[in-house]
Amino acid sequence: MWFDANTVGRFSHGCDYSGANCKEGSFANVDGALPSKGWLKVRYAQQAGGTPSYNLGHPEGAIRCKMGMTSGFSCGIIVEQSGYIELRMKQDDTTKTTLNGVVRVLAQDFMVATYYGDSGGPVFSRPTWNSGIGWWEVTAAGTMIGGTIKGDGTLNATRDRPCVMNLQSRYGTTQTFDTDCTFVYMPIDRVNDHKPSIAIKTLVGEQDSYVIP
Repeated sequence: MWFDANTVGRFSHGCDYSGANCKEGSFANVDGALPSKGWLKVRYAQQAGGTPSYNLGHPEGAIRCKMGMTSGFSCGIIVEQSGYIELRMKQDDTTKTTLNGVVRVLAQDFMVATYYGDSGGPVFSRPTWNSGIGWWEVTAAGTMIGGTIKGDGTLNATRDRPCVMNLQSRYGTTQTFDTDCTFVYMPIDRVNDHKPSIAIKTLVGEQDSYVIP
């Protein structure tokens, strides 16, 4: 699995209601413990366990990381192992779908937990170095489905911004500073609970296998 532990990006914030007069912000999701880019070897897939909405295999306090197309690599601690989330499936204020059995992660030590475009990215355990085989290894945990977005509560993306952490400590500025940045993922063996036609293909023990609840 490919990762980028040195992702930079920009966003707009402070826009007025018409989407004008925006300010520009920037972020850098960096993890100095890892190479800037590379491959992670997936050891196995972490099953949820328990009932269809209770995820014994994803306990509170466990570390989870994600790789998103927009914000890159970030990690946090599970704070809710068996919750639900309402997702807007269309660009209006009324059409929502409720997904049960999701896991919520409170991000730490990264500027941005997640942002638009990260959905569908992999979620996994904290990478560990296996010197015997010369690979960084992870356990697959699930798929990104949502996260905290800051803004005025509307669907106008020009007035939204990512939830930003630690800018003050990293760059000496208080431009934006949030403490409740989270991302939400569906455990890997729950992904198709709501869409029976979806199967997840993983590589375990050098052999293809399909995880189908």
